[in-house]
Amino acid sequence: TNVAVDLSLPSGVSLTPGESRTRTISRLAPGQTAPLRWRVVADPTTVGFVTFRVSVQAPPAPTKSVARTILVSATANRKLESGFQIVSIPFTMTGTLQEVLNLPVAYQAKRWNPERELYETIETIQPGQGFWLYLPGDAIIAQYDDNNLQFPANVFDTSLPVPLKKGWNQIGNPYPYPLVLGQVVVVGSSDPSRSLSFFEAAQRGVIRGVLYYWDEFNNEYKFTSDPNTPLLPHRGYWIKVSEDVE
Repeated sequence: TNVAVDLSLPSGVSLTPGESRTRTISRLAPGQTAPLRWRVVADPTTVGFVTFRVSVQAPPAPTKSVARTILVSATANRKLESGFQIVSIPFTMTGTLQEVLNLPVAYQAKRWNPERELYETIETIQPGQGFWLYLPGDAIIAQYDDNNLQFPANVFDTSLPVPLKKGWNQIGNPYPYPLVLGQVVVVGSSDPSRSLSFFEAAQRGVIRGVLYYWDEFNNEYKFTSDPNTPLLPHRGYWIKVSEDVE
């Protein structure tokens, strides 16, 4: 009797207004189950895997707890830091970059062209592409103009090809949810009929098996080659390829 069930939420996720973190089941018979539901909301800038915990107290029995991990998709919001950052947009743009970013200050957006080996000012961007963004002044929470964005179709059950040219490329996760690096598949121009895992492609020399990204907090490059690394939406990365690939 009076079984108390308590929900503990991670940072970035909170109860919706009017919700209580604790539920009470007045009576639970042996073998009986009782459904419980909470309505929660993620902070607009929260994205990726988050873990919540539920603890159950039914004295004199000891407390039991379970943990579950859920996936929070990206929204059209991103915290932009002052200065330089490599970003991407995991949504289909229907307007210009200026219309989508909808920033209250002047900014610069440039993307590396591996064929010409120089930076170019850009006015549009596609899912899967990364670019440098320079923001003067203080950090802001940017709310993209969703009138000029579309949620990509079939992103939960369809592969999205990202064409890369020989040399260094600025890329981004084309999905609005984290993609584990070990799930990336590479198709090279030398053998387009065969798909290689990211690390098979690295072993064959088709790609360099390391992703680099710019840490805008410490103003330095960092890198990863861990297959369990989640590629985050909105973040841009560098990758080097030895031939044209997808």
